[in-house]
Amino acid sequence: MTGHQLLKSQRNEVFLLIQGADLEPAAFQWETVNSLHESRLSVPRLVYVPSGDYFHFDLVKGKHWCQYSPGEDVLVESQYPGSWDYQLSYFSNNWLRNLKRELETPDMWTAIAGESALLLGTVVVEDETNSLFSPSEREHISRSLNEIRAYIESTHLVSEARVGFVEERLQYLEEAASRMGRKDWFNLAYGALINIVVGAALAPEAAKDLLRLAGTALAWVLGGQPALLAPGR
Repeated sequence: MTGHQLLKSQRNEVFLLIQGADLEPAAFQWETVNSLHESRLSVPRLVYVPSGDYFHFDLVKGKHWCQYSPGEDVLVESQYPGSWDYQLSYFSNNWLRNLKRELETPDMWTAIAGESALLLGTVVVEDETNSLFSPSEREHISRSLNEIRAYIESTHLVSEARVGFVEERLQYLEEAASRMGRKDWFNLAYGALINIVVGAALAPEAAKDLLRLAGTALAWVLGGQPALLAPGR
């Protein structure tokens, strides 16, 4: 089997482009793999180790060809640049840009995966009548929402530009408790908190932490054990 290898100067160009994209070259690793076009030809592939994303430096009839993931709007994309300069352009302007975009984009589905009903693992639905909240329960809701509000403020989860956005939703939940049944209100609260997670672009772990805190604080609404002091204490 013959091998296609990049020149040291070419590998250095790749190194500098990674640095220029504000990525850490040490997080990338070179591999030798089979060509996707030429039988009995090995070619270099650069892998971003944390995610497994890659750029495949291949040849087609002696001319440069590449495959990379992530693509612009597909998982895997292929191009036939023909020359090293054009292949390097696809590496920098396409793959590195796509890679950085995906690394910096929070995965909201991962953030809430398995986090059913605000992560309320202890909730037992005891009230099937969707009854209204009593005055003392509405006070309890205010304290529960204040705990969520204080957590967001103390952990600086939300940028200053989005503080008003979050406050509007928490205030709406507090007001809605005076006119909605508890089951309807709980569903509204769940939707509002997911809206906060998405609207504030929280990272997955930060989103999970917020939902866990909210779940603990609001568990009592549907019959779970309240995390806050009971009304009157």
